Amino acid sequence: MSLKIDIFNYIFGGVFNRMIEDNSILFKIGDFSKLTEVSIRMLRYYDEQGIFKPFKIDEFTGYRFYCVEQIPIIQKIILLRDMNFSVKQIKKILESWENNFLIENLNKRKDIILNEINSLYNKINNINTAIEDIKKNNICINFNINFKSIPQYNIVSIRETISSYNDEKKLWKKLDFLVNKYNITLKKGIGNNLCIFHNDDFVKNSIDVEVGYIIEKKYIDFEKLIFRNTRKVNLMACMMVKGPYTNLEKAYKFLIYWLNSHNHYKICGKSRQICHVSNEEPFYNKNPENYLTEIQIPVLKI
Repeated sequence: MSLKIDIFNYIFGGVFNRMIEDNSILFKIGDFSKLTEVSIRMLRYYDEQGIFKPFKIDEFTGYRFYCVEQIPIIQKIILLRDMNFSVKQIKKILESWENNFLIENLNKRKDIILNEINSLYNKINNINTAIEDIKKNNICINFNINFKSIPQYNIVSIRETISSYNDEKKLWKKLDFLVNKYNITLKKGIGNNLCIFHNDDFVKNSIDVEVGYIIEKKYIDFEKLIFRNTRKVNLMACMMVKGPYTNLEKAYKFLIYWLNSHNHYKICGKSRQICHVSNEEPFYNKNPENYLTEIQIPVLKI
């Protein structure tokens, strides 16, 4: 094996240390970093992740050397990195660098980027909406609206028609009694409860209401207890309401007014209510001004 050290001027007048071994031009890691514009830190990281290893590591000095033939490989990595592929994805693509496989992965990446663009456009629309609301004095600092996806839940519940919203607490007491009687395991944590209003419109009497807790597993219905899955909601308009329960009616009216006045949203399901802080265990706070209730209305973006 012939081995010699030579110093030569490379592109852009740069000076690089090179070695020629078995007709391969080798570069130390620092010089290869300058040549490829990939930092030494990233070259070491790619080595650790197993996607781009040095051509040779000197057994005495520990120096890492890269060869000219590796430049097309690092260029592929740079291309994929700049398209925001993860290291895991880059490794998989490099192992199967074939046109159809590459096109398939590029199309998947394109779809992800398009979704990100749509998400950014939605944020811009929300900003524009907020600007218009501020101009029209429609912003209420106590009622802030946000949108989120709500997963499907297993719940245990009781559903009855009550004469007024004040009677809702009677349903909770019935539910608590039966849950404790049959030792039903509830999901722990704040927000493990929900109240669903089944009337199509806001009413002040003959209120069809269902109160329930989120549970870990599903049972078979017995006594007055209903065990079921709530439906997943892809887009839920949500509002946190601080203070006593007397604030809720005003909050509901404001949320419905806001949705109706912004014609790119359409109500498409039953409203829900979640208690985060109240005068009941396990959410107890004795001061009504500290109560925190979340109201939710399913919507479609049109």
